[in-house]
Amino acid sequence: MKNDNEMKVMKDGALQDRQYFFGMPSGKYIEVLDAFTGTRVNSCETSSLPLVEFWQPENLPQLETLLGKYLVDLDLETGLKVFECPTVPKRKGRVLGPASMTDLMIIDNNWQIAIEAKYTEYVWGPCQTLGEWLVEKLSGAGIFLRRTIAKAWMDMIGSATCTELDSPNRYSKNCDFYTTCGTVGYQFLHRTASACLGTNGPEGRKPVLVYQLFYKQGDDAHIAKMEAFKDQLCDWAELLKLKNMTFFIMSVPVTNASDVIAKYDGRKADLFEEMKMRTIYTFDFDGIEIEKVL
Repeated sequence: MKNDNEMKVMKDGALQDRQYFFGMPSGKYIEVLDAFTGTRVNSCETSSLPLVEFWQPENLPQLETLLGKYLVDLDLETGLKVFECPTVPKRKGRVLGPASMTDLMIIDNNWQIAIEAKYTEYVWGPCQTLGEWLVEKLSGAGIFLRRTIAKAWMDMIGSATCTELDSPNRYSKNCDFYTTCGTVGYQFLHRTASACLGTNGPEGRKPVLVYQLFYKQGDDAHIAKMEAFKDQLCDWAELLKLKNMTFFIMSVPVTNASDVIAKYDGRKADLFEEMKMRTIYTFDFDGIEIEKVL
């Protein structure tokens, strides 16, 4: 229950125009929180929750300093910050399937940064691989369509000169791409494509892929699962023969994970609304690790 004596005071920065977007708002962080209140929250460990909290306006200067060591002239203050940013697979102008929804896309004058957030997803189970996705409950024309979609993702990566692999042949199930890259996480493939789309051209921005892994500080079992997932990410990047792009793994310790569950688990759907007023998750910024894979 909420404390009746608790004053509802909007957090500093929530109403500021800082180029935050979800859908088609005017650019305020509070509008992003409003949009997220309509999304599904399975638990207090749903990754979108700490992600939105982490990227709030008050943290931008600190994050710009942190990431600016690797991304020259990064401008987080005025750059676009688009949550749930869609990238659609196309062939000859025709949309082939559902959009890839990047958790957060940051675009400034120099960089296009696709951020994929994870919190406990890598703890509970393995990611669906490209090979599994290609044949999942399908046959004939369905498999051909999925090979065409996979080719569209790879063509986005290839057009940005971010892979040494040749474009896959969608007509052949024996194509080297499908056999050598079958163990790559399918989501990793289309997140990489989203980062690359439209970049590395004459005036294009440089592509950046960031897997932002939140974890419970001091939880050895959680940390071990995270480290195993990091190894997978590195393997996938190698299998796709990525190049000419930046790929980071950012590990972020959550210092009050147990407290959040104890306080909010019964009303987890209210968390985005609560974020307008106060800080929910706390992070050890000094403990953040950034590993540059490429």
